[in-house]
Amino acid sequence: MQKMAFPLPDKPSIAVLPFVNMSEDAKQEYFSDGITEDLITDLSKISGLFVIARNSVFTYKSKPVQIRQVAEDLGVRYVLEGSVRRMGNQVRINAQLIDATTGGHLWAERYDDKMENVFALQDRITQKIVSALKVKLTAGEEKQIVRRETNSTEAYEASLKGYAHYRFKTPDDFDQAIPYLEEAINKDPNYGRAYAALADVYWEIAKTSWKSWMDSHDLSRAEILVKAENYLQRAMKDPTPLAHFVASDMRRGQGRHQDSITEATRAIALDAGDPAGYLAMAKALIWAGSPVDRRAGGCPRDASR
Repeated sequence: MQKMAFPLPDKPSIAVLPFVNMSEDAKQEYFSDGITEDLITDLSKISGLFVIARNSVFTYKSKPVQIRQVAEDLGVRYVLEGSVRRMGNQVRINAQLIDATTGGHLWAERYDDKMENVFALQDRITQKIVSALKVKLTAGEEKQIVRRETNSTEAYEASLKGYAHYRFKTPDDFDQAIPYLEEAINKDPNYGRAYAALADVYWEIAKTSWKSWMDSHDLSRAEILVKAENYLQRAMKDPTPLAHFVASDMRRGQGRHQDSITEATRAIALDAGDPAGYLAMAKALIWAGSPVDRRAGGCPRDASR
């Protein structure tokens, strides 16, 4: 590989391409996307790996790709690609790890199981990657990887459906996201990420003042702000990077600039590979009148991709 857009890092580097939805139902796309994102999140927890962020790899979604070209574009040595097929309560995941420098497969396997064991399937794939790349985990990383935001597959699936709409952040998509996210927290009252997403939904509506949306739901801006704050407080009982990102944005909007910086710092600490944390930090510093964060030591390379 002679045309690397970035020099290879000094540790194993990997890009997880969006898994292809092979289910007969095209609406299962949310599920294959969710599997992809969870694998990226799990691998990002490992300090011995350099993992490309979601926003960068999803630019290749639904496009024909050449593995060598992807690796050159993103500056990685390894690429994981695969597919997901959902058949009722059965899940099949095909995955293959490719060394882009040689084009050879380090491993390729098919995983079949019931939906209620989907978390175990994800763990097995992550462990395979760690083993194939000979990455050593710290004791803390071993625990962090297997730690799930929810143990309820019903809550997880509802959250994935809601998240598929939530990320577009339009009034219509929020209308579709809210019922799914509410279903997720009904299935699991401790589901922190679902609470954080709901907090962000109402915060986005309030700060953009979508009057037609507020009128159609018979809610005032003050009532929407209360909802956002209540969901955020609940999310903070088991905080995720998303919860801290939302908290940073809300505190910035309230003029609480130091609190905004603190929350952005916490978002980055929980997931240094998620660009959202750095976006929150950039906004917080700019609004605080300190666009150069002399403590940060610069933006990590993966955060910019």
